[in-house]
Amino acid sequence: MARSRLPLPFRGRMMLALAWAGPPTAVATSEAATASTLPVSAETTSESPAEPPAAPTAAPPPVAEPSPTPTTETPSAAAEPSPTQTVAVTTEPSPTPTAVATGEPTPASVSMTPASAGPPSDPTTEPTGPDPQLESASSPGTAAAGPVAAASVSATAPPEISPAPTTYVNVPFDIGLVPGLSINARHRDERIRNGVSIALLWNHAARVDGLTAALGVTVVEERSSGIAMGFIGNINRGTHAGAQIAYLFNSAKTVHGAQIATVNKSGDVAGVQFGLINVGGNVSGAQIGLINIARRADVSIGLIPITKEGGVRFEVWTSDTALINLGLRLPARFTYVFVSGGLHPIAHSGASESQSRGRGWEFGGGFGGHIPIGSGFIDIDLGAYGVVSGLQSPHVLAPMARARLLGGMQIAKRCAFFLGPTFNILFDDPHRPIDRPGYGWVTRSRQDADVRARSWPGFAAGLRF
Repeated sequence: MARSRLPLPFRGRMMLALAWAGPPTAVATSEAATASTLPVSAETTSESPAEPPAAPTAAPPPVAEPSPTPTTETPSAAAEPSPTQTVAVTTEPSPTPTAVATGEPTPASVSMTPASAGPPSDPTTEPTGPDPQLESASSPGTAAAGPVAAASVSATAPPEISPAPTTYVNVPFDIGLVPGLSINARHRDERIRNGVSIALLWNHAARVDGLTAALGVTVVEERSSGIAMGFIGNINRGTHAGAQIAYLFNSAKTVHGAQIATVNKSGDVAGVQFGLINVGGNVSGAQIGLINIARRADVSIGLIPITKEGGVRFEVWTSDTALINLGLRLPARFTYVFVSGGLHPIAHSGASESQSRGRGWEFGGGFGGHIPIGSGFIDIDLGAYGVVSGLQSPHVLAPMARARLLGGMQIAKRCAFFLGPTFNILFDDPHRPIDRPGYGWVTRSRQDADVRARSWPGFAAGLRF
């Protein structure tokens, strides 16, 4: 079948229309350039990547007469229909280039035309679908503009929470039987601050600045200063600055002052605990009692002082009264308590076997002060001992007192060497005398009717672990 030839005027019109519309890639370039200046570009750029248009069909449909006005439009006959919509944007240059950055509207007319043939949409019609401003504010790399972006930012900011004010209901004087039957009962649900609080059984307040006293127990929730006196005990769940005095027990979270009772318990202490049993955390001061327990203490005076920092130290040494001595040391930071036992198995030169002069053993303990000096130290202590003369029965026990002045230094991480002079006094009954233990020299002896006292200087040298 012979191929039909188009009339020359019609071919000229079609070539003129194709030349006016430009190549298919011009539309994508025009859209990309428009996307950098208009907020609506977020919708057009979020479409699938531009694909190269297909070649024109063999028989293109008739093309309308070119418009005398220069407009950019997508020719429906130049490419095959795309699965997504293409947007043709006609814009006029903005007189101010900062309009997009400041969120001012740019004069532009937007028309959304499907790829299929049909009449173009009305440029004044609002585009359907997501709001371009919302998409541009949420998409990465696109500057948010307008009040919508500001609203989204303020919605994500966490609200500020102001701290609750610390307020008290001041009741200068409180007296009663129990908290429910007292002046404080009028403010049952409030945080009460008293100057003086006195109760027959027990009282209760958030804070007391002055005096709190009861025949039973005083209870303070937060802080107290002054004197707390409870016959049974005092309980402070916060900090007490002053003195807690009770017959049975005192308890506080922190103490700046003194606790005096049978049992004292506190966290950190800046002051003194005095009782049979004292328990504290970091004690910047002193614990004085029968049993003292602390994490760390400056001074601990007691029969059994235990600190986590000091622990228990083992000692071995020799002295003029016992050839072999073994001891345990319980140190605080500046004080210590020790117990020891010693044996001297060697008799004096020329002594008979029946007499066994010099042979004996001793046991005792004492209290001392420790002065750290760099890697060295100075110890001064006093001890009391029981001395038994001879190694066979019957035994006669005599008391002996000893003072030591020792200097030493740390020779390893867990080992120290010490050495120093001692002074000893031995007391016995002149009617039942005992031999001086050890090496035998005596510098002074004094005797009364029932007591004899002998004294001499000595030495001690050993290792501490």
